[in-house]
Amino acid sequence: MTGPIALERFGSPKPEDDGALGNGIDMPDCAPIAGDAADAPEIEIDPVAEQAACLARISSALEIIASEQAGLRARCVGDAVAALGAAAETLLPRLAQAGFAALIAETAQTIARRGQWPQLLLSVAPVNAAGITSALDAIRPEIDVKITVDPEFGPSEVQLAWSQGGAEIDIEAIAGAALERFRMQLDSCAQQGAP
Repeated sequence: MTGPIALERFGSPKPEDDGALGNGIDMPDCAPIAGDAADAPEIEIDPVAEQAACLARISSALEIIASEQAGLRARCVGDAVAALGAAAETLLPRLAQAGFAALIAETAQTIARRGQWPQLLLSVAPVNAAGITSALDAIRPEIDVKITVDPEFGPSEVQLAWSQGGAEIDIEAIAGAALERFRMQLDSCAQQGAP
C-alpha cells in the first residue's frame, strides 16, 4: 500500500426494535476506545524500503540454495566416482580374465601377419590350456602354434616365443595398470566436480 492506514472502531450492533438481536440476547453498547478514528495513528509504509527488504530476503535465500546445490553436486560426484571405482575394481579383472584366451589367440594372429616365422610356442598355466586352444581353433591363425603347459605360470600369465623373439603377457598386471589409470581419471573428475 502506498497511502496511510487509519484504524477505525465501529460501534456495537444495534438491537432490533424489541431490544434483542433476534436470539433473545440484549446487547449493551460497548464503551468507546479512548479517542476515536480521527485520533488513530497513521502507519506509513515506505515502498522503496519494503522492496529493498524483500530483495534482501530473496538474495539470502538464493545464497543458501547455491551453497546447498554446490554441496549436493560435490556429494553426487563423490558418490558416482566411488561407484564407478568399485565397479571397475570388480569388473575389470574379471573381464580381463574372461577375454584372456581370445587376447592370446589374437596376439598369435598378429604375430603371424607381421613375420615370416614358421612356428609360435606358447607356455601357459594348466587352467588356461583348453581355453586358449579353443580360441586359437576359432580364429585359425596363419602360423603353427604349439602349446606347452607349465605349472609355474599363474592363471593370468602366458609366454610367447618365436624364432626371432618372444613376449610375456600378464593380463592381471595389464588390468591392474588399466585400473590404476582409470582411478586417476576418476580422481581428476572428482576434483573438477568439487565446488
